Amino acid sequence: MSEIGVFTPEQARLLWQDYQTRKQLPPQVSQSYPQRRTIDNVSPHRVPIKNTSAETMPAYGCGRITGTVTEAGRTTVMVEKPTSTDGEFIFNSQFEIAAGEVGWGYRYGVVVMLGDGVAPSAANVEYSPIVGSWDITEASGPFVVFGDDIDTTNGLIGRFIGSGGTHEIWFTIIGVECPSPTETILTVSPTWYTGGCTAAIPGEDSYGYVIVEDVCSILAYYTAEDLVNRVGRATYMYPRAGTCTPKWLVDTICGSPECA
Repeated sequence: MSEIGVFTPEQARLLWQDYQTRKQLPPQVSQSYPQRRTIDNVSPHRVPIKNTSAETMPAYGCGRITGTVTEAGRTTVMVEKPTSTDGEFIFNSQFEIAAGEVGWGYRYGVVVMLGDGVAPSAANVEYSPIVGSWDITEASGPFVVFGDDIDTTNGLIGRFIGSGGTHEIWFTIIGVECPSPTETILTVSPTWYTGGCTAAIPGEDSYGYVIVEDVCSILAYYTAEDLVNRVGRATYMYPRAGTCTPKWLVDTICGSPECA
């Protein structure tokens, strides 16, 4: 036969007070919920953005960053409907942003992107902003798309790869021009491309050739005859000065002139 426990009135009062106290604790303490960031706090992935264009920015639209402004006491990134494919870009969240209003954008990592309605030609192809549009399109650019996002009309899923400076090629030199004693321009045939085998090589012409420039006089001790058919490596990046357009800049040439 089981026995029934007996409490004194004082013990019962203490137990009841303890129960009431626990009921008033925050959920993350009483039920082991994790502490969550307040919705207004900036995260490394998400930032507040202000639509400075004269029209609504659609969900997952691509905006071009034009600066920052203080809104409601917090720093907010200003974005516009892209007026150029140069610059830095950000993608809107799943909520559209009216003209002049503030919402949330995603500035790096894997995100949903608003495409132009044309399916990707393959997985892991490069995409670029479109001037005068919130959409992105398949072309050499700062995004790589994995494929379609089935939950969003014209939606794509992909990631940022940066604005130039993220691609490298190994090449064989086909031709050499020397416009000045300190300037060398190479016409090369790429032999390997680290941007992805299915992606177009930035600046590649209809013959499959790419122009590579030597802005740091790396090739100063080579003659044109020394360089033809030699193997080298170049990086696609913004030059230090003189232009806002990325270029292929030579990194290194394999071997030495004496071994030609």
